[in-house]
Amino acid sequence: MSHSQSAPITLIDWWSFGMGTGFIWPSGTIGSILGVALVAMVSTGGSTLVIATTALVTVVSWLACMTTYQKLGDEDHPCIVSDEVVGMMLTRIGLPITPFSMTAGFVLFRFFDILKPGPIAYIDNADYLGAHGVMLDDVLAGLAANLILQVFYGWPI
Repeated sequence: MSHSQSAPITLIDWWSFGMGTGFIWPSGTIGSILGVALVAMVSTGGSTLVIATTALVTVVSWLACMTTYQKLGDEDHPCIVSDEVVGMMLTRIGLPITPFSMTAGFVLFRFFDILKPGPIAYIDNADYLGAHGVMLDDVLAGLAANLILQVFYGWPI
């Protein structure tokens, strides 16, 4: 779809846009906060619920992102923040829900997501990946942040 055309926002788009948080500046940061909130909400159900919810959100977000990406003309539109939600949720797997760990996870994820060191930049710049690249760079950023926090907490990975 060209920028001069418009189409109605569907439920799939709404999911890709982080239930509307993608329209708020700075969208990536706001989408990441949504990921923190989702993990905090389901964490009372234990680690199995956090992992299951993260897996479900990842699959649904991946499919939604692919659809919305194509609809918006094959670009990584800043309103698509479901990738940040997933990355932040992956950052939080297996970690305690404390103010420090939540803040450290948020800062580390945003660091990797914004600066995109090493393989994260490669994936982000790999145009042949299309919508998969939109999701995959945030997945890698979340896993990198999680790895650092796992080492910090001395927990087995």
